[in-house]
Amino acid sequence: MVARGRSLWVGAVILTRVILDISGIEAAAKAAFKDTAYFVHAEIIKTISDPNAFPEFTGQDVVDTGVLRASQQPPEFSSDGTVATFKNTIEYGYWVYNGYTKRNGEEQPGRPWMDATLERINFQETFEKLFEGRS
Repeated sequence: MVARGRSLWVGAVILTRVILDISGIEAAAKAAFKDTAYFVHAEIIKTISDPNAFPEFTGQDVVDTGVLRASQQPPEFSSDGTVATFKNTIEYGYWVYNGYTKRNGEEQPGRPWMDATLERINFQETFEKLFEGRS
C-alpha cells in the first residue's frame, strides 16, 4: 500500500490530503494467489500418488494406470484472477472421487483427492507466506 501526504496552498488556506493506494497490494495478492493455486495443484498430484492418503485403502494410492493422475489440469483462473478452478479430464474420475456401487452391490468408497489435499495443507498459511515475499 502506498500512502502519500501532500499539502497545497489554495489562496490563504493550506489543504492537506492523504491518498491511500492499494493497487500494489492487489497485484501482489493476485500473484501470491496464483502461486498458491499452482502449489495446490502440485499437492493434488502428490495426494493421488500417496498410498497413505486414504486410510480405508491401506497402502493403496489412487493411481492405477496413471491416466487419472495425468488428467489433473493446472488451475484455471477467473478473468479477474480471484478464483481458481481445479479439475480432471478423465471420464471415470468422477466415480473414483465420489465412489460408486459395484455390479455385485458392494459400495466402493470415493477417494476425494482434492478435498484430502486441502485438508492436508494450510492454504491460508501458504498464501500468506507467498504474499509476504511479494509485498
